[in-house]
Amino acid sequence: MVGRGTVREDDEEEGRGTMQEVEEVEGREAVEASMTQMTREAWEAFCQARSMPRFSMASVVVRRPAVSMKRYVTPPMVAVSSMVSRVVPGMFVTMENLVHDIVHHNLQNRTIALMENGSWAPTAGKLMRGILSKLKDVTILNEMLTIKSSLKDDQLAALAEIADALVASMPKPRPIVNEGKQNPAALFKFQYGLFALSAREGDKDNACIINTAAQVTDTPKRISITVNKQNLTHDMILKTGVFNLSVLSQDASFAQFQQYGFRSGRDTADKFDGAEPVRTANGLRYEPAGTNAVLSGKVIQTLDCGTHTLFLAEVTEARVLSDVPSATYAYYFEHIKPKPQPAAEKKTGFVCKICGYVYEGETLPADYICPLCKHGAEDFEPLK
Repeated sequence: MVGRGTVREDDEEEGRGTMQEVEEVEGREAVEASMTQMTREAWEAFCQARSMPRFSMASVVVRRPAVSMKRYVTPPMVAVSSMVSRVVPGMFVTMENLVHDIVHHNLQNRTIALMENGSWAPTAGKLMRGILSKLKDVTILNEMLTIKSSLKDDQLAALAEIADALVASMPKPRPIVNEGKQNPAALFKFQYGLFALSAREGDKDNACIINTAAQVTDTPKRISITVNKQNLTHDMILKTGVFNLSVLSQDASFAQFQQYGFRSGRDTADKFDGAEPVRTANGLRYEPAGTNAVLSGKVIQTLDCGTHTLFLAEVTEARVLSDVPSATYAYYFEHIKPKPQPAAEKKTGFVCKICGYVYEGETLPADYICPLCKHGAEDFEPLK
């Protein structure tokens, strides 16, 4: 915290002032107790030399130390103390009280630099170091500046050393990360596989198509799947904790994607209608056609991802069914999904880039969800 104060110089003795205004702003603070303006001028020269406007000076000439303490207890900061010894060697009484208050409050994690000012034989710096050295996890810089009445030109180099030491002790600012523009098409550059994910609850078997499955570890063998919460299969896995993952190959037909991906299990009595009735050891169905492998998983952890849930699972069974290469998302669009046929008449609307569903209308609602594949409006494009 910075205490920025304006000094009212209305006392008979030059430089003696009171805090007319104190404003707390983010930054660092110097605190001084001085009978003259010389210490303040030295500090201002210090700030100007290192272009540190976030440092400012606070006076405790007439302000109670307990009030000043409020500025030091909470924020991690660099406290620069400037103290004076004039007629009698030692510290000015208000600064001495503040230093003792700092020790009594057991401030930690601070870096402190000291400057002393006196007409002759000043000892404030030595006394301050002795008292403040009782603090734990506090660094008192070896560099100390002694000013006798006023700052001399040949002391500017020493002042610069203190400035450099203080700057080196400050936390480095975090780099500003600007959020750039997002092109959804960039995400299609990922290489995805395609899978038929199946589950069972009670007497009902169900399956859906996903493209978010991956091996996580080899020992133990663990995989992850991410499933849209709108899918019935998602709810089944969440309740039962088991699933089968059929890895679709390049032999998979578009009809299989329609069967498992373009229909909702909530509205369909049996998504496996017409498929070969095969099961793994866990009792769940899987899709044998157009599939090169099947893995059974037992959920060990879940992560709520908003619209989806990520399931981390232990592999309980794994079978290789064929040597046909796995189908990727790119392969699906290039070789499996039928190309759009020219319309008999010009229609106004939008087509889903995932499943081909056509929404007819002049404008597509921003929150529109494809009724077949459950993708959002960002995956639609105008009919051509």
